Amino acid sequence: MKKRKRSNAECREGNRGRREEWKSEAVRILGISGLVHDPAAALLADGSVCAAIEEAKLQRLRSLDGIPRKAIAYCQEQSRTSWREIECIAVASRPLRNWLRQRGCGRG
Repeated sequence: MKKRKRSNAECREGNRGRREEWKSEAVRILGISGLVHDPAAALLADGSVCAAIEEAKLQRLRSLDGIPRKAIAYCQEQSRTSWREIECIAVASRPLRNWLRQRGCGRG
């Protein structure tokens, strides 16, 4: 039996009808990337992208670095997901190595 993927609208409209059923069965993953350059966040539920955005779009700045705090908050708001509902956080690349290289502490 093939599992049906959830649409973006279903992710956002969680409070209508199937909210409790969807909450219990969905696997939510928060993905963050670009901690050194162009930070972004995305939230996936059962393999479907519920929300994704670059930090620069929310801050209205051309270039940023660091943790995409506003992008993470945006993804949580759009999908109506709390921190307790997120099962896993995936980080792209090797942020510790990059942070150390920026600070002149690592071999890079």
